Amino acid sequence: MMRKKMKIGVKYCGNCNPYIDTRKIYLSLYKDLKEEVEFVKWDNQTYDVLLILSSCPTDCAKRPEFHGPIIAISDITIDYYSITVEQISELLKQKIRLLM
Repeated sequence: MMRKKMKIGVKYCGNCNPYIDTRKIYLSLYKDLKEEVEFVKWDNQTYDVLLILSSCPTDCAKRPEFHGPIIAISDITIDYYSITVEQISELLKQKIRLLM
């Protein structure tokens, strides 16, 4: 029996002052997790986890009302913990897999 894929709603900031390439981060996640996770637009409202991708430290992406786990990327932080640019994709994948 096939296990139901976890759905992740993806919400981007306006990308007006990018320090990091959030699209590249998303594409890396998609490539590596597409067999385990279904990525949907944040306004779909039918997801298990909300992923917020802000490309600079201002972190201006508005948070929709959501009562589940939220993972927030802002410049070089994950959930406000500092990391390096090189760590973002791998640490994000680890965090997502922990929620499965």
